[in-house]
Amino acid sequence: MTIRQIPPTVAEDPLETRLRAALRAQATQSVPDPRYPPLIEWPESATRRAPRPPWLMPLVAAASVVAITAGIVAMQTWGRTGAQAPAASTAPSVAPPSPPSAPSASTLPTGTSASTPATTAVHQLLGVRVALPTGWVVKDLVLPGGGSPIGTTVCLGPGAECVVTLARLEPTRNPVDVETEGGYLSNPAYCDAADGPQKRVLNEAADVALGGRTADYRFWTWTCGDRKVHDIAQYVVAAPVGYILSSEKADAGTRAAMTFIAANSVLPPAEPGGVRLYDQGLVRSIVAAGDGYDLSIDRTVGSSVNEWTNSNPATYAYHLSTSALPQGAPVPAKGSPVQLFSDGVKVTQLVIPGG
Repeated sequence: MTIRQIPPTVAEDPLETRLRAALRAQATQSVPDPRYPPLIEWPESATRRAPRPPWLMPLVAAASVVAITAGIVAMQTWGRTGAQAPAASTAPSVAPPSPPSAPSASTLPTGTSASTPATTAVHQLLGVRVALPTGWVVKDLVLPGGGSPIGTTVCLGPGAECVVTLARLEPTRNPVDVETEGGYLSNPAYCDAADGPQKRVLNEAADVALGGRTADYRFWTWTCGDRKVHDIAQYVVAAPVGYILSSEKADAGTRAAMTFIAANSVLPPAEPGGVRLYDQGLVRSIVAAGDGYDLSIDRTVGSSVNEWTNSNPATYAYHLSTSALPQGAPVPAKGSPVQLFSDGVKVTQLVIPGG
């Protein structure tokens, strides 16, 4: 009968026994504690292990010592600082989301990244340089039926689209009125009366800059009986030479583009001694002088005299000849509402609303 020699199991292996004893001694020395580390729970197996290659055991022993020693040192560190060891997690690590990137230069209005935005010379309007949003161009205004606008006018917009117009005012062809859509004395109609009641609201009114000049800014909304809505915005430079930047498609995006254009474009300077092309307000003083009268007014905002508001504490002085007064009407008294129209050199007409 032949007796085969069975290799010892892991639990009985003399090398494993010596390794366990060495690790226990190291743990007791590094972390003095009467408790003993738990015995390593080796997996139970019904089968016996095959003999290990002789070179494997030194590697296993060295790796075990390093791993356990590192664990002991880590536990000592956490214990001294009072911090808690991070909980184990089986979830994959996920990098934090990146912050949103800034818009690319191609999506910003031309020149917004520079201290001085780029401008384009408008050859139709002598001395005018306009700053354009990205993708916008300057082109001639073409009216249906071959008509011509009052004053030299150009279109601004992307491609062939005419979103905004820029024009030089011509007060000798039609009186200027900053309180009327389009910038001229007229009766604009954006709604059809046959569609039912309509509503016109002045949303904003302010003195702002257009091309380095002072402009009267207005933004209206018309709501028609058929529920159509029209947004109109305009900047009117009322001192000669006058200009108007306007849009009848003035949604929020268009108004933002107009703000950029107004702030960064360049207009020729005002003419010295020029008379404002339009003004309105309440008479504060009026005295006879030369061929007519000197008067001062408190400027108001609003179209209909019943809607006028006066939030500007300044007064503005004008001289007008008697020929500019309404024929047969009395000289306006202090406190009277008046409208003044000019050709840029002199007041050509004084109107008493409702008079």
